[in-house]
Amino acid sequence: IDDINLMKDMNMNAVRMSHYPPDQYFLDVCDSMGMFVLDELAGWQKFYDTPTAQRLIKQMVERDVNHPSIVLWDNGNEGGFNKEVRGDYALYDPQKRTVIEPWSIVNGTNTKHYPGYKYVENALTNGKEIYFPTEFLHGLYDGGLGAGLDDYWNLMVSKPLAAGGFLWVFADEGVERRDKNDSIDTNGNSAPDGILGPYHEKEGSFYTIKEIWSPVCFKQETITPDFNGRFTVFNRYLYTNLKLCKYSFELVKFGNNFPKVEMEKKPGTIQSPDIAVGGSGNLNLNLPSDWKNYDVLYVTAEDQYGRNINTWSWNITRPEDFISRLGVTNQDKVIAAEHDSLLVLSSGKTVITFNKKTGLINGVMNNNKTISFNNGIQFAGFKAAFKEMKHYAVGNSYVIELSYDNACHAKWTMLPGGWLELNYDYLPEGSLDFAGISFSYPEKLVTGATLMANGPYHVWKNRLKGTQFGVFNKKYNNTITGQTWDYPEFKGYYSNFYAVEIQTKELPITVISATADLFLHLFTPEAAKYSRQGVRGTVNPPFPTGNISFLHGISPIGTKFSKADNEGPQGQKNNYNNETLSGTLYFRFGE
Repeated sequence: IDDINLMKDMNMNAVRMSHYPPDQYFLDVCDSMGMFVLDELAGWQKFYDTPTAQRLIKQMVERDVNHPSIVLWDNGNEGGFNKEVRGDYALYDPQKRTVIEPWSIVNGTNTKHYPGYKYVENALTNGKEIYFPTEFLHGLYDGGLGAGLDDYWNLMVSKPLAAGGFLWVFADEGVERRDKNDSIDTNGNSAPDGILGPYHEKEGSFYTIKEIWSPVCFKQETITPDFNGRFTVFNRYLYTNLKLCKYSFELVKFGNNFPKVEMEKKPGTIQSPDIAVGGSGNLNLNLPSDWKNYDVLYVTAEDQYGRNINTWSWNITRPEDFISRLGVTNQDKVIAAEHDSLLVLSSGKTVITFNKKTGLINGVMNNNKTISFNNGIQFAGFKAAFKEMKHYAVGNSYVIELSYDNACHAKWTMLPGGWLELNYDYLPEGSLDFAGISFSYPEKLVTGATLMANGPYHVWKNRLKGTQFGVFNKKYNNTITGQTWDYPEFKGYYSNFYAVEIQTKELPITVISATADLFLHLFTPEAAKYSRQGVRGTVNPPFPTGNISFLHGISPIGTKFSKADNEGPQGQKNNYNNETLSGTLYFRFGE
């Protein structure tokens, strides 16, 4: 029951049996709770001799034939097909349900495993068989599963020959080893392949799948000031009119004192739209007249049984609107002093030292306490050598202009009171893993972070769905997805970045963005112990050399068997063609 509830919580409607005969109680639960089942002749890759296969098929079908949840029979597993017994299933099944062979083309079906995006595109465009991979997006560690699924699903729902697909696999298979200090053994990288951990801990892919496979699908990804409260929605149910579901919204406004923000909330209900299966229509929110005074709009859908389908969020306030609200200046004048190769700026209790020969931050102090923030700015994803520094006073502020090769620029402005404003621009060219700027801070000194962004899980370029915008208090952990299971992970990429306070054993570091659509790189996840001998590649994407980065583009993640670029458009690198990217950030060191 717990397993089926977790599947239905991800908006799944089918489960495939494999390798072992299914437990009869599990099939009873599938009947009761409503899941399609592919019942499979047990085994793996090797097929049974004909007398043995005939005996096992007779026993399996006679035992399971009256389960209405079973919609297909699988004649073996991954190449383990005895073709001589294909007709035996119908001898014992009055319904004569279709027989498939997972990974094969038979009886009008194509179920090729781990096909690659281009194969699926060709099969659905030029093929004749109904296509549904009975295994795809192998979920080793944090790769696959949710990563890449959006591309496949967008393709599948656009083609009449598509009938869905089956992700490998539901949960990590781990054995608690008393002879190894009660650690969980997943047999190297043979078994950490699940959407869930060994104790059903939820990975980020759980929520990505939940959103992508939501039967209520929204067209709008953003809302603008002229939004009229009307969303276009699609009904991707097989049987259910959307009028049977329940909908609600909530407007949220964050206070001015990040990171200790107080939230003002205004809830509302939404009339259920009459939208038939496969159709589209409008979801009318009837928002209050002051809705633009709030920061975020959340919409929640529940099915007719009260199960949460999903919650979506849309930003109302832009990042730059938070800057004036947070008040980043006071009356302390900025003082500049030069000492050999160093330029020292100070205002109030804050002292920042820059190296004139490299353009890098050399040291940070607040109230005579050191903050080990350094090694920035560095441009990430490409090389840009430092050329020169210019610096001068402007009123009560002080400006440092930095120029680099490859049309890159940065301008620091220390504002009265100690805030640092950073404006930067660069001209990335070609195909890049990521693009932006980066800094460094000793990870061993970090205790946590308060994050205003999409969360609470990190993202990849090809796994952006499944998060909502909010303020998240995250304690530091060194979780390696699928190797340790303290979720959500602390380290990684975060999308829709507005602000972060990094809590440390020194003093906190606060960064606020005035630029939309930036990603935060909040330290680099370690490579799993058995992920191809720890080499970064298929399931260990590249990260910037610094560990605190602000990026316009981030890297995707692959699967156990495939690189990210084989799994769809979102799995490609970031391509730039002579376009200038820019950003504005505000830094505060200390309370």
